[in-house]
Amino acid sequence: MSALSIVSQYFQPQTPRAYQAGATLRRVMLNLKGLHFEETSLSTANFSTTTSGICGTVAEKIDPLLFAHTVTTVFRFQIAPTSSAIFEWELGHLGAMRRQGVRINKKLAGSEAVEKLADQIRTDPLVLQHWLPLDAKTCRLIGNENGVYLEMEHFGGSEVVASFPNIRRYVRITPEQWQYALKVVREIKRIFA
Repeated sequence: MSALSIVSQYFQPQTPRAYQAGATLRRVMLNLKGLHFEETSLSTANFSTTTSGICGTVAEKIDPLLFAHTVTTVFRFQIAPTSSAIFEWELGHLGAMRRQGVRINKKLAGSEAVEKLADQIRTDPLVLQHWLPLDAKTCRLIGNENGVYLEMEHFGGSEVVASFPNIRRYVRITPEQWQYALKVVREIKRIFA
């Protein structure tokens, strides 16, 4: 083995030693009452709401750091079963000091009809009402051959795990934040209907 291959193996992304697959997901499942979960693997599950008909998947995402790592949960909500165009948008908050609206960065633009939907999302008062207080770390709206999905990584539903010192801290999703997320999904589904 050459020195270069040994060094490159050292810098390959690896699963942190203290990572326990499914531990954060189980805490999220206990945290979010009123959802029906069906585990598909140790770190992913399908979910559906009992009242609003919103469904999707949730999966763990690992972000390794020097002496610790974070495990966040990424929710993938189904917005529409089919998509008329292929697109990918990143949604964020407008305003530096105070949240003022919806910012949409188009990583992959779609058809003209889909572009009009982006304008509707930006200006819809019900989307704004629920979007502004929502604490999403990342949010992407994706349209492809499998349909339209809203992928949301919330600040809650995450865990910080350190190996030195040995600690594990879970940040839960508050009921208010979960309701904001569901209402944003419901309003975006209405726009895409």
